[in-house]
Amino acid sequence: RILSEHEAVKLLLLTAGRRPYGGKNSAVFNQAKLIVKGCGNSPLAVRLAGSMLRHSNRSWNINSPAWSALIHQCRLNLEEASQLRSFVNAVNRVVDLSFFTVADVRTRIALRRCFVAFAMAFRDNDWMLSGRGIPHSVVLRVFKTIIASDESSKDVSPSTILTLLQKLNLIERARHGVASRALAAAQKLSMARQETRSNDDSDSDWDDEDEAQVHRAQQSWVMHESLKSVAEEMAKRSTPSLSPDSDDFTSFSAKIEEERKVGRESTSLLAAPLRFLAHQLTPGTNPLRNGLQGDDAHKIVVSSLLEVGEGLSNSNSIVDSLRDSHIDVAVIPGGEKMEEYIVTFLPGHLMRCEAFSTSAEILSDPHFIGRRVNSLGIVEATSRQVADLQELRRVAGNNPLTITTKSGSNAERKVKDNRESGEDKEREEVTKMDVNAIVRDGSRIIIDEVYRVANKREGKPDSLGMAMCLAAVGEGLLKARQPRDAMLRLEEAVGIYKGLLGPFHTNVADALHTAAKALVKLGETRVALLKFAEAARIYEACDATLHYNSIANAQSLASLLVDLGDMEKAQSMFEEVITMRKTVYGENCVPVAKTINAYAILLAKHGRMNVALQNYEAAKATYEAVPSQLIHDLEFDIKCKYDITLINLNIASIRSKKGDLQEAITCYEDGVRGLKQYEAALAELHKDPLRSPDTGKNTAHKHLVAALGRIGSLKLKIGDNAGALQAYTSLLEEVKEDSPSASQTEKAKAHIKCATIYRQHDTAESHKLSISHLRQALDMYTAIFGPDHKDTTAIASSLTQWLAEDNPNQ
Repeated sequence: RILSEHEAVKLLLLTAGRRPYGGKNSAVFNQAKLIVKGCGNSPLAVRLAGSMLRHSNRSWNINSPAWSALIHQCRLNLEEASQLRSFVNAVNRVVDLSFFTVADVRTRIALRRCFVAFAMAFRDNDWMLSGRGIPHSVVLRVFKTIIASDESSKDVSPSTILTLLQKLNLIERARHGVASRALAAAQKLSMARQETRSNDDSDSDWDDEDEAQVHRAQQSWVMHESLKSVAEEMAKRSTPSLSPDSDDFTSFSAKIEEERKVGRESTSLLAAPLRFLAHQLTPGTNPLRNGLQGDDAHKIVVSSLLEVGEGLSNSNSIVDSLRDSHIDVAVIPGGEKMEEYIVTFLPGHLMRCEAFSTSAEILSDPHFIGRRVNSLGIVEATSRQVADLQELRRVAGNNPLTITTKSGSNAERKVKDNRESGEDKEREEVTKMDVNAIVRDGSRIIIDEVYRVANKREGKPDSLGMAMCLAAVGEGLLKARQPRDAMLRLEEAVGIYKGLLGPFHTNVADALHTAAKALVKLGETRVALLKFAEAARIYEACDATLHYNSIANAQSLASLLVDLGDMEKAQSMFEEVITMRKTVYGENCVPVAKTINAYAILLAKHGRMNVALQNYEAAKATYEAVPSQLIHDLEFDIKCKYDITLINLNIASIRSKKGDLQEAITCYEDGVRGLKQYEAALAELHKDPLRSPDTGKNTAHKHLVAALGRIGSLKLKIGDNAGALQAYTSLLEEVKEDSPSASQTEKAKAHIKCATIYRQHDTAESHKLSISHLRQALDMYTAIFGPDHKDTTAIASSLTQWLAEDNPNQ
């Protein structure tokens, strides 16, 4: 919220370490009012200004340079705000001024770089968002990597940078931890094992069951959301030091010029620490660039996490680096938290670097998965492994992954980026695998590791944690479209649940429900029906019929009944599901609308057009009646509008089949408008450079092209040739060179329709246009279907005939 003037002044002086002894009439209080006005009375900007004063000199007064600089900048802020009618730049300028209170230029450059990198790398980190914070040891390692990128800043300490950021209130402490124990003994053990590693080239350097004592970080760190936005703007600056541009509202222009003179001698932020990652992560790209762009911050974090001990410099791959640095991570202060961070977030950082093959290598590496289970526990490790495999499948898409199997080892395979290697230490067999194979391998290995740990810790594999892990892996495999493997894991989970919890427990029902969905995918509909029914009986016995999973099970059962042709039971079941959803969520809500729409889709699929149309109309009305949310979620709103658009297209399809052509055209046109609005909104959403790229199929474009084609076809049927020509022309404009093959085929057909329409006009210009469209159709059909396809030869014959008619003398 925006503070009152009195509240803002009190906050400023208290943050600066002073109390307004002179009262409201004192000189400090009166001048402080100008400062808080220049900060826009923003609590964040006021706190930053107070921290800057406290850092500059604890005994500051109104004659101190820091106070004078702050007064000058706030006057300029007020002047700028009077022109812009907004304090939009006030916080940014206060942050920039805070950096310039640091006298040493090299320290200031390192400070700004570390601030920006922290915000960019950990902006959407789960620990940051939950308030848990980034561990102290990880932050220091990242800062060390950033400082090492500039030879002239080698005397700057990461601890000094962290302390300065804390004093300036640019980052804050999340919580305290437990001090390290037995560090000296562990360090001696590490040194002894390092000597053993250097003298022994075997892969089994040490027994992972005999780990050294690890240590906890003393604290973790978080950053205010508004400061993250400030840092993101700073990251766009082109100078290596990320210094601001000077303008009429900058009070520190002279210092900016001084810093830039020194900064010209500095190396790029990504120069030194990424020598190894330059070819490991993104081959062919030049990491030596100014500013901090896109995935750069994540590359810095990856380099920092790997560069522990001598692992990074002595290894040829990231997996080898992880193995070499395992002992070193265990013995450094805060090593336990660093280990936990590595096994939790390293694959995610690699995926944000678009290092998909390296991510796959790690997620299918038994050593890394074993570390993950040992550090996080079996349940959390399984959950994280499944989530990472799903994310890899989403972002990697159909990109091929090259598997390198080392000779003499059947248990271990390596996935490497598609790059040439000049030297091979071992004989290797290279095969190509898709991401689904990695999902299978990663799922299998996590189960093996969970069994190993469960046997060690609990003495028996059939534990509740084991069942939870099996169920989680089964659900992940089902989402990855691998139903057979999913069914095996889920059946095993069901058996363990029944043995430990009894036959009537919601966990048993949940696993049965997921197993039934896997059976449906395999075509075993009758067996799936029995599983769904058994799950429903268990939910009812547990008095959990209104639980989310129980309702989902009932809907799956109803859908299966439709597929089996038992329409009477299916209708009764769907009505029951809709009633349950209304009871839980309310009359007009998105879950109810989705359920009605799903029922309509199934009815249309089985030819029940009249009932399907009624349900589509009901689903559309429910969507439109959903009240606005208290917390606005733009992406959710976009998806809801897209659902309404698809309903309009389905309604149009049914109306056209029923012969109601004019209504069908109206619905198709509504659908086209909705699809264009959806694509525009999605493009605006993707402008956020920090948003994860959506690598999924853009089905909206396919629907748009198909709808325009249907509009043209229907308008031809009612004799509206001009309207049909307009629709086909729009279709031709929408399909680009990179559009999918189905859209390209629609474009080729549209060229034929346009040629036919123009041919009906008895003018030379129309005939010329008809020939032009038919030529383009012939070229596209030849490229898509080949020159010998029957449609291609028919188009070629028509083109020859039309040319002969238009040029009889040739």
